[in-house]
Amino acid sequence: MKKLEEMVAKQSAGDESQLNMCVYCKKLFTQEQRKWQVCQRAKIFIDFHGEAIAEHMSDRHFQMKNLVTFMRNENLGYKDIFWKIWAATISFDCM
Repeated sequence: MKKLEEMVAKQSAGDESQLNMCVYCKKLFTQEQRKWQVCQRAKIFIDFHGEAIAEHMSDRHFQMKNLVTFMRNENLGYKDIFWKIWAATISFDCM
């Protein structure tokens, strides 16, 4: 529970690993992941180089503590919630 509280406090600080929720697809993503992830429901636009781009759009009303409260109400334990949030913030690069 303490590790989860620490993680939520860190998320509120606002860095590249801060979780956001997409307005279009409702998936969780970080600002770092937004650079390379494609949103399946986003409006597609063409960039300067002629490439199609469909990016996640952050929900301004999303709050991490509300997500944790919702998960607790769904009878998830603190351990499960911690690992779900941790998994959403981590990206592994393939070499």
